[in-house]
Amino acid sequence: MSLIKANKSMKNLLQEVRATPAFLPKNMGELLMAGFRKVENAIFFSSLFDRDCLPDPEFIKNAYTDLSGYEFSVNKLHLEDYCDSECLGAGIIFADNFVSLWRGQFSENAIALLTYDKNPEFGEICTFQFHKKREGEVIIDFEEIEEFSNPVLGIDTSFLRDVEVVYKGVTQHIG
Repeated sequence: MSLIKANKSMKNLLQEVRATPAFLPKNMGELLMAGFRKVENAIFFSSLFDRDCLPDPEFIKNAYTDLSGYEFSVNKLHLEDYCDSECLGAGIIFADNFVSLWRGQFSENAIALLTYDKNPEFGEICTFQFHKKREGEVIIDFEEIEEFSNPVLGIDTSFLRDVEVVYKGVTQHIG
């Protein structure tokens, strides 16, 4: 991937995930293969946004602060809805595929966030969100990622266009 920043609790979980086989569930792959929809100056997962125009700019400002906040909200996937188990492992593979797909289609950069929680009552909760990177619009401050109470992995595609990622003991070249 690109710049990847994880808080301590995510780093600890990633050590456990490496020992667990994971795969990308078919419907997660289909969601990615459906691609993106570019509307005005925003980019969305096609399956999550089917309109040809954005809401009123005043609505976006009042409800989401800025366009990045709106994109980040719309582009939120609960990955546990797409897999039965090993959501974090599947989420990491989803994030890898997202970055490759994004880079293949856009010259703009993206910020993505993968979060995870294992709730005794609800089970695994794993979310993936993204927005196009814009000057002056900050949704996730990578310097304060330790402040998140749950495990978090942040991705910024504007750094390091080619990187080797070690996942499950296997080095993969991503780029």
